[in-house]
Amino acid sequence: MGIRTKLIILSLILAGVPCAVLAIYSRSSLQGFSHGALSAGSALGTSILDDNRRGMEELARANLLSAAVGRAKALDAHIRRVQTELALVGAGYAQALAQSGTAPDNGYLCTDKPAREKDHAIFFLPEGVTDPDGHIRATMAQGAVYLQAVLADDTNIEAFGICSPEGAFALAPWMAMPQAFDPRKRDWHAAALAAGGEAVWTLPYVSAASHRLI
Repeated sequence: MGIRTKLIILSLILAGVPCAVLAIYSRSSLQGFSHGALSAGSALGTSILDDNRRGMEELARANLLSAAVGRAKALDAHIRRVQTELALVGAGYAQALAQSGTAPDNGYLCTDKPAREKDHAIFFLPEGVTDPDGHIRATMAQGAVYLQAVLADDTNIEAFGICSPEGAFALAPWMAMPQAFDPRKRDWHAAALAAGGEAVWTLPYVSAASHRLI
């Protein structure tokens, strides 16, 4: 091989080296750029998802808090209304006691099951309590008028009752009471006596009449 031929081949090799280096570098650059772009895109997507999740959580907390505050205000207003109604019934029953049962019975109290239970209250005497002259019933009848008025005015109240010092019990609307029932042995009765005239609230308990949790 002559010198001229060798020079030509060497020139071609030298000319090809920069191209190969440039080609290899360019491919590496593209791969690095692609990887960086994908990483940046992934990070941006994760950041957006995190922001959206935090925003949704904050919105949910705000909505929940607003609903809880609204419910608490409504419940507080209802409690104040019930306390007012309790005071009304208590005052009416105290007046009935002072009058010694002189007013006539309007038929609202029923011992036996009436045709329309919601239109009457039950008059119940626990075992061992007697009312031979009807004095207890007459007094309870006067107080029960207020039960009728409260139930007609407030549909949120499921039932309303009063208990006499002797243990006589009036409950509206009318419900069948078990013969062994004695209101003086119930927690709400003991709590009411201990409160000295103030309204009291009890924990939920099973009703002796409806057998439901109230």
